Amino acid sequence: MNSFIARQPIFNRDKEVIAYELLYREDYFNSYTGRDGDKDSLSVIADSFYNIGINIVTEGKKAFINFTKNLIVSEIALLLPRELTIVEILENIEPSREIVDCCKKLKSKGYLLALDDFVFDKKYEELIQYVDIIKVDFTITKGNDRKFIMNKVSNKKIKFLAEKIESLEEFNEALEYGYDYFQGYYLSRPIIISQKALSTNQKKSLKILNKISRASISIDELEKIVVSDLALSYKFLRLLNSSYYGFNNKIYSIKHGMVMLGEKDIKNWLFVVLIKNISDKDNEEFVNISAIRAKFAEYIVRDMGKSLLAEDAYIAGMFSLMDVILNRPMEEILKEIKLKEDVKEALINKTGFLYNIIEFICMYEQGQWDKIISFCARYKISENKVTSHYLKSIKWLKEI
Repeated sequence: MNSFIARQPIFNRDKEVIAYELLYREDYFNSYTGRDGDKDSLSVIADSFYNIGINIVTEGKKAFINFTKNLIVSEIALLLPRELTIVEILENIEPSREIVDCCKKLKSKGYLLALDDFVFDKKYEELIQYVDIIKVDFTITKGNDRKFIMNKVSNKKIKFLAEKIESLEEFNEALEYGYDYFQGYYLSRPIIISQKALSTNQKKSLKILNKISRASISIDELEKIVVSDLALSYKFLRLLNSSYYGFNNKIYSIKHGMVMLGEKDIKNWLFVVLIKNISDKDNEEFVNISAIRAKFAEYIVRDMGKSLLAEDAYIAGMFSLMDVILNRPMEEILKEIKLKEDVKEALINKTGFLYNIIEFICMYEQGQWDKIISFCARYKISENKVTSHYLKSIKWLKEI
């Protein structure tokens, strides 16, 4: 199932994007059918913050999000990061005592508040004391009314946003009146962002993957990760007792097994298992190729006398097809998973020593023998050893 959000940029007086308004969409057709305000706003929150990722949706800028009366009263905004959230109070919400108190609390917690489609009325006077931005709809206000609203508001700290700007004339008029921010079709239409939603288990695996990607993680932390998941525990014990490791006695204790294997081997195994958990069954072969690349890269780098880079080489190989596996740009994926700079350089910019290793592995997969021979000569690696390393990598994958 795909998640859909439309985002429309909001500009300052220099036509720089300072925020995005996030809008509910149920498909690729960029229109809103208006079924249920509560559900639609909750869907926007869930998709932008938890399914797609707010830093991907807004690129680190603030997000204007429509809040219905029920959502304001439920205080769901307090679950969102205040540095990225602007609570947009919809025009049909009456400024009751309950609403004013909720907005006062949000303001005290550091949230920015915006009042949507504002038309001046004395009943809003108390609420306005807690509002940071007032949005004025240029399709329902005309001429001097657009300036009149600005003059009538007593809170002089408030910024004014001219919305639904649909022509150069309206934009210039808003500039002349002193509006601070601008939004509308003249500047930019809403743009659909879509991404396949991850399941709960996939999100859990991604979170663990992020944790073990750290440069250093203790055996105790790794044990907690494995023990907390029944499937991981079973798979780990099965690995320990496989022919690949060939321990003399059967191992029943996860703690004992972790001491026997060590941090490096445990992390390497977890990378493969977790990426398999994240991927769809259709992508299983890509996960297998990634795992073989990872182990192959580790062997090659060690053979080159660069053992200190072996773990980085493994991770670079393991993530080399992650964009294909998740059907997302690599840059977006690596915003959620923190990898070392040399690994990111290889995966995103396709430069550096680790990228050369990945490129060599791709040559090997494609049978580009002239380039393989040249690479081996440059790094003084035996061609026979390269073949041996590749076969060992395949065997390793079968065992785990």
